[in-house]
Order: sequence, then C-alpha cells, then structure tokens
Amino acid sequence: MLAWTIFLFVVGRLGTIELAASNIAFRINGFAFFPVIGLSQAVAVLVGQSQGRQDTIESVRITYAGLFLSEIWMLASAFVFIVFPEEIYLLFKSDIHGNGNYEAIIKTGTILLQFIAFYSLFDALNIILSGALQAAGDTKWTMIFGLIANICFFTLLILADFYKMGLWIEWILGALFVIITGLLWLYRFQSGIWKSIKVIEHAP
Repeated sequence: MLAWTIFLFVVGRLGTIELAASNIAFRINGFAFFPVIGLSQAVAVLVGQSQGRQDTIESVRITYAGLFLSEIWMLASAFVFIVFPEEIYLLFKSDIHGNGNYEAIIKTGTILLQFIAFYSLFDALNIILSGALQAAGDTKWTMIFGLIANICFFTLLILADFYKMGLWIEWILGALFVIITGLLWLYRFQSGIWKSIKVIEHAP
C-alpha cells in the first residue's frame, strides 16, 4: 500500500485533474482487489495447514484453485471497467461535480480504468501467490523481494516526476510494477523452492 500512496502523491503533483481522476480510479480498483485479498487470506490459512502436514501437493492445489477464482473475478471486473467506464465514474459525481473540470476528469478516468482492467489480471498473482508463499514459510524471500521491488518502483516514479514525463508514463510504470512483480511471484511459486521449507519442526 505504501507504493501506491507514494504513487498518488507523485501523480498529485501533476495537477488537480490528474489527482482527482487517479484517486477515483483507485477507489474503483478497490472493488476488484479487496475481495481477492479476502480470498488470499483464506488460501493462506489452508496452505499453512497443508504445509504443517507436509502436504505440498495439496498446497499447490489450493493455491491454484484460489488463483483461478480470483482471475475469474478480475476478468469480470475488467469487463465492467472497460465497457462502462463513464457510468462508473458518474457514481462519484458528488466528488467530481465539486470540480469545474469534471468532464476532463471523466475523460481521463476512462483511460485509467483501461490500465486497471489490464493490470488487475496480474494483480491477482501478486495477492494470491504472495499470501501462499508467506503461509508456506517463504517469508525471507517475500520480504526481500517486496523491498527491492518497491525501491525500484519508487526510483522510477521519482525520475518520472523529475523529468515531468506526465500522467500516462507514471501509470504505465504503475502497471508494469504490478505485471512484473506478479510474474515474479508466479516464477517463485512454480520454482517449488518453498516446498522444502518446514513450517513446523517435528520432534525427533
């Protein structure tokens, strides 16, 4: 969440239209990812129990089942975001109409929802697989990877802000951050390194 807080701070330096459109976009984005966070917590509990029994096959099955469900939800959300962007933004008309540039905000937000619709499919990888890996005991790697990924993202955002690259470049960086980290979580999970980690040490 820290990464996106800083992201909004940087975007806010571009102007009121960019900030308003981005703020609303993230509130809409919550509709997609908050249910997946809940599913991730359920997956993490079940994976932790399976790893406690040293049943890695069940851990894999549970994780992919959770990932499958989350991707279905993200696809449905992405469809809504792409097909009904203006209608969704008008749900926030009380916020938008307080700004004289509400037409520009809706126009900008329509494009931002396309970014969200695309990267949400990869965000499911981030949410589900990071939870599963932590539950499996792969906490050191997840911590180090998360730290490095965020530092890289912060650095690129600062450069984009310094060179005044604009809203679209900053959102492209945000989308790439989600996509690349999601694929790396998937690579780590499929590597199977976490399978050798013992969550519970059994007495001899």
